[in-house]
Amino acid sequence: YSKAIYLSTKGHVHYIGETMSAYRQNAIGSWSSRLAEDEEKEIQHCNNLISGLSSINNVTDQKYDLPIRFAIKNAEYRICIIKRKYRLIFADKELRNIFVHKPLKHKFKLFLKMLFRC
Repeated sequence: YSKAIYLSTKGHVHYIGETMSAYRQNAIGSWSSRLAEDEEKEIQHCNNLISGLSSINNVTDQKYDLPIRFAIKNAEYRICIIKRKYRLIFADKELRNIFVHKPLKHKFKLFLKMLFRC
């Protein structure tokens, strides 16, 4: 992901406006399901993503700062969810903004987890 973004800053990237693949939700043995089964691996993945995106931001002299910071904050949001640090989401303005734009179902689940400290 980070490498693809970086390489796109060095050359031409073209958008193909058609479906190129499909993702099966809840597929047994998929990369995302294996990652979700191991919290430490998922946190490490998020931290690697943050590191890679930060490097790209530095190399490009913050030319793409806004979308990169948004992607970094999304990874930080995911880490807060995994670590059950829900209050940090509401303490940080940008994380709170991510929460505000989540679907109602996600918000409801998060509030229940906060109430019952799950």
